[in-house]
Amino acid sequence: MQFKEFNEKCDVYSFGIVLWEIATRQEPFRHHQKFEEFRTAVCKYHERPVIPDSLEPALADLIRRCWVPVPAERPSFDTINKELDKILVYVAVKIPWAREFWISHWPSLLETTWSNFAKALMSDLGIPPFDLSLLDHPSDDQVIIGFKCLKALLAEKGAIPNPELSVQLPTFGRVLGYFADVYTDKSNFITNIIEYLSQPWFYGNLSTNESQERLFSKPAGTFLVRFSSVPEQSWFTLSQMQENGSIKHQRVKHAAGGTYYITEGEEFNTLPELLTAKGYTLTVAPGGSKYHTIFSQFGSSPEHGYVGSS
Repeated sequence: MQFKEFNEKCDVYSFGIVLWEIATRQEPFRHHQKFEEFRTAVCKYHERPVIPDSLEPALADLIRRCWVPVPAERPSFDTINKELDKILVYVAVKIPWAREFWISHWPSLLETTWSNFAKALMSDLGIPPFDLSLLDHPSDDQVIIGFKCLKALLAEKGAIPNPELSVQLPTFGRVLGYFADVYTDKSNFITNIIEYLSQPWFYGNLSTNESQERLFSKPAGTFLVRFSSVPEQSWFTLSQMQENGSIKHQRVKHAAGGTYYITEGEEFNTLPELLTAKGYTLTVAPGGSKYHTIFSQFGSSPEHGYVGSS
């Protein structure tokens, strides 16, 4: 716009604008109607689009450096590509130790095989390695049970053709958001997963329609808890049969590593604490989630079923 010699750094500026557009889903500089005013604002006064406070800090920093006024101070595309690898992890995973775990093992990958993931996690947590084929057999060993639960939540068919199940970065981030109650401590999240998946009221990945089908014609007060349909949040949904025969769905809000609440000001450290405080008692009706087979294999599972309030 200034009719000066240009080089790759102009493309870096443009790339910063494109990153901002992708992140905000907005049109930049839309308030400018006249080109001369726009050129003066951008070239002379260095006006740039406003970066939202909610944007991942590492991404916000990269965008700002892409469009600094002095072209020589902008990063190269080699630098940008390396930083984007980390930023993808930061966007997908909010728990600090989990970010470092993924970056240390798969710094430029969005998925890895389930076996590679499980072995790396054993090493990272200081768990003596064991044969993963043990996960296919009944066991009362808490470590085996924990990894059975992890496999049920994380292992899925990957985007890359591979006969083995994979763990994908966004899925890993979501699961950690649900279960890592201590933000910086990696020692407790498998214990939390075992506790939740063994509950008769926990159904995990269940759609709204599926939850309604399971609750249909059940007694008033019957309820279940599932992952929220808002995937970018670490929220749960409480679905309950009402006296009038309708089904009520309430979001249980939960920030990764934070408290649980339905109503602002009524916050609880764990989901079971919230359910107890709200008056839900473990009155069991016929049913059972897919996770209960993990525990029923050795007979220590709670009764299968829906849970209703008294």
